[in-house]
Amino acid sequence: MGRNRTNLRLGPALLQTVQPPLETLEGGGDLRKSLFGGPVDDRTMSGQAGFGQCSYSCAMPADCRTDVRVRFAETDAQGIAHHAAYLVWFEIARIDYLARFGGGYPALRAQGLEATTAVVYVKYRRSAQFDDSIVVHTRCSEVRGARFRFEYTVERDGETIAEGWTGHACVDGKTMRPTRVPAWLVEAITAAEAAES
Repeated sequence: MGRNRTNLRLGPALLQTVQPPLETLEGGGDLRKSLFGGPVDDRTMSGQAGFGQCSYSCAMPADCRTDVRVRFAETDAQGIAHHAAYLVWFEIARIDYLARFGGGYPALRAQGLEATTAVVYVKYRRSAQFDDSIVVHTRCSEVRGARFRFEYTVERDGETIAEGWTGHACVDGKTMRPTRVPAWLVEAITAAEAAES
C-alpha cells in the first residue's frame, strides 16, 4: 500500500493530548513504533531529528507564544516548579496554537478526531519558581500522515530555561485508530509556517 507523505517543517502546538493505549494497532503493534518509524531510542529522545495564569498571542505567521505565571500548586516545598508542570504548559501552548485554525481543538473533536501523545522530551536548563512569568514559544515542526510533532522553548526574561518536544498522533475518536491529520489543517499550518520562514 503506497503512502502519500507530506513532511513539513512547521510551528506551534497542534492538538490536546489524550493518553493512547500503545497496543491499538492491528496485530498488537506498538503505536510509538508505528508513529515514529521504529523504536524510540536515546537518539530520538535527545531531540535529534529534527501555565498558572495564561494568555497567548498567536499572530500569523507562526510565532505562537503563551504567557504563563507559575502557580504555587505547580511547585515543590522549595518553591521550584515541578518537572511535570512543564508538560501542562506544553499542552496549553499546543491548544493555543491550534486555536488559530478552523475552530481549534473543539472543532476537531466535533469532527470525531482526537490527538494522542506518544512521546515527550524535556531538557531543563534552569528552574522556574513560584510566581515567575514565563513564555512558551511553540512550533509544529512536522506533520506527516497521522503524526505530528511540536517543539517548545520556555523562557523567563528572555533566557531559555527549558526546551522540549512532543510527538502525537491524530486518531479516530471512537476507534482510537490512527488517521491522517485533516488536509485543510495541514494546509493551514503549512501556510502559517511558510510565512515564518
